[in-house]
Amino acid sequence: MALHSDNQDVIFNELSERFDFESNLDWNLMKRLCLPIWLKDTPKLKSLIDKVAKLEYRKSGDEFAKTSRAEKTALWYIMIGKKNILATLYKAEPSYRKVYDLLINNFNEPKWRTTAEKNAMVLMSKKNYYMSCAFFLLAGNLKSAI
Repeated sequence: MALHSDNQDVIFNELSERFDFESNLDWNLMKRLCLPIWLKDTPKLKSLIDKVAKLEYRKSGDEFAKTSRAEKTALWYIMIGKKNILATLYKAEPSYRKVYDLLINNFNEPKWRTTAEKNAMVLMSKKNYYMSCAFFLLAGNLKSAI
């Protein structure tokens, strides 16, 4: 119903208050509320995805050296076109300097698109699907990302 509603702002505001999007919005809640499906306001949706990325980054600080904190946010930041923020997060993690060095390149150039696709394939073979998807998106290959 929300998809076809002329009052999406009212529905969104009600849900935002009820579920406290400012501090509790994670991917599971977005999925449960089907926000990416019915919310037509693209800037608002990007803002929500940014909040999800920030919460994921904060939550990943509790996991000691299991994975990169930046990796937890990679798909979200790539999805909303904030590659530079992601690169900065990787820069802060010395053991992931190679990822930072890769992210600072221009992925509009064929060489770097190919590199991103190759990395995505390697990540997929390692069953790291979120990072694989992020690299496919960097390469501009939406079909493979899906």
